[in-house]
Amino acid sequence: MAPPPTISAILVTWNRRDLLLSAIHSLVRQEYPYLEIVVVDNASTDDTEGVLANLPFPVRYVRNNRNLGASVARNQGVRVSGGELLLFMDSDAELMTRGALLFLAKRLQKDEG
Repeated sequence: MAPPPTISAILVTWNRRDLLLSAIHSLVRQEYPYLEIVVVDNASTDDTEGVLANLPFPVRYVRNNRNLGASVARNQGVRVSGGELLLFMDSDAELMTRGALLFLAKRLQKDEG
């Protein structure tokens, strides 16, 4: 069987630093080894960039000079992502089941074959 695919989790945010951190931590708790986290910031003024820079794991960060809206920001995230699969999450969402990413990846691989 092929190894699990890489997943790029793309989160768009605007002045939701604390909620964004909760969302990111819910992804990291997944313990999915092939995960890339991409944050597109629509010109937050709450030091989102500084907080993300201090995390002990990598987060790909894109900052816009103004709020371009969620759709444009998601597309920006897609362009800089490297995953085989894309997971779009709002910055106020959390994955509650620890094995969610593994389950989804296995299910998608099964459906491909």
